[in-house]
Order: sequence, then C-alpha cells, then structure tokens
Amino acid sequence: MYFLNVHLYVYRAKGVVFFKFWWDEELTLLKEAAICSHNVWSDVGKPRFGLEFNNTKKDKLRYKLAIKEKERCNANLFSDSLNDALSSKDMDSFWRT
Repeated sequence: MYFLNVHLYVYRAKGVVFFKFWWDEELTLLKEAAICSHNVWSDVGKPRFGLEFNNTKKDKLRYKLAIKEKERCNANLFSDSLNDALSSKDMDSFWRT
C-alpha cells in the first residue's frame, strides 16, 4: 500500500536544470561510446570476460577519467584566478571571482 502512495511523500523538483559549464563535445562523445559499448555488452548476455566486456570497461574508464580531468582543470582555473586576484591585492576583483 505504501508504494502506491509514494508520490505523495516524495518531493520532486520542477523545472530544475543543471548544466556543467565545463562539459564539452569530447565528454559527450565519450559518454555515447560508453553507453553504446554497454548496450552491446548487455545484448550479448553480459559476459564477465571477452571482447565486449573489455570494450565496456575500457570505454567506461575513459569516460570517468575524462570527467575527473575536466573537473580538476576547472577547479585549478578557479583557484588560479582567485590566487591572481589575491596576489594583486585588488579586493574588488577578489570578491567578484
């Protein structure tokens, strides 16, 4: 009975759209490749070894590493601009960063 009325208790955010500004075409292509290789692996019965398994793992790893790299570069860019504003002692620029 609880599962039938779960929509009464779960809050759903409406109209919330969140974009990662560091997302680019490279990540989109890597994501598509990971999804495609996963679908192929799933279609052949999800084997634990073999060509499809290796391709799935390889594409997933490439995708995850690319995301981490983009996030790291973004954090470094923000930190660098913050450091530049601090070192120039321009307080207005510092608080706008």
